[in-house]
Order: sequence, then C-alpha cells, then structure tokens
Amino acid sequence: MDLRAEELALKRLRIFARVCLVWGLLIAGRLFQLQILNHDEYSRQAQQQQQRQVELRAPRGAILDRNGQPLAMSVAVDSVCINPLRVPDVSTAAMLLSRVLDLDAMELFGKITSAVDSRRGFMWVKRTLAGRWTKHSLSSR
Repeated sequence: MDLRAEELALKRLRIFARVCLVWGLLIAGRLFQLQILNHDEYSRQAQQQQQRQVELRAPRGAILDRNGQPLAMSVAVDSVCINPLRVPDVSTAAMLLSRVLDLDAMELFGKITSAVDSRRGFMWVKRTLAGRWTKHSLSSR
C-alpha cells in the first residue's frame, strides 16, 4: 500500500508539474506577444497618453523707460458677441444692447435680423470694449 500511495503521489506531482509548465508557457507566450510583437502599438498608445502639446500663450511684457515707467503694455479688452439664432426677440435685444454699448439701435437690429435670415450662429456686436466696461457692469444693467 505504501508503494501504491507513492506512485499515486508521484503521478499527481507529474500532472501538477505539467500544468505549471503549460501555465508558464502561456504566460511567456503572452509576454512575448505584448513585448515583442505588439511593442510598437503599445508604445504609441503610451506616448499618446503621457505626452501632449499644449500651447500656452504668454502675456507680452511691458516696455519700460529707464526710470521704470511703462511706455507700452498689452491691455486685455472684452468684446460682445451673440448667437442670433437663439435670440427670442430681436427688437428687444437690439434695444437693450444698443443702450448698454452705445450703438445705434436700428443698425444693430438690421445686423441681427440679417444674421438670423442667413442662419449664422455667431455675430460680433461690439469688439474691443473700452476699459470702463467690465463683466460686472454689463451684467448689472
């Protein structure tokens, strides 16, 4: 009985060793596929995920005289635009915008109507507002 138990244990050990060998070969084959055969594809995907170019617009520096007084500098300005296709009442919008932005109401009405008729989804109302206009002062009126 002892000999039979040893043979059974040896048989089980061989089966376990074969299963481990097949398992190791499968893992080695998969590693070969990933690292050798598909290397270029995964390298490209990794580079796309890890690297990208972002354009950062640096503000221009001020030009100063020898005493440190600014001679020229960049000034941020605001502009007003609308989507004419989303304006529910063109005459009211023209009246309100013309009053706030110091524009001719009839001329602005004509521009908005023309933009609606030509199905344009973007229109500049006024570019480069003067420095006294801020987002707060426009929204509070």
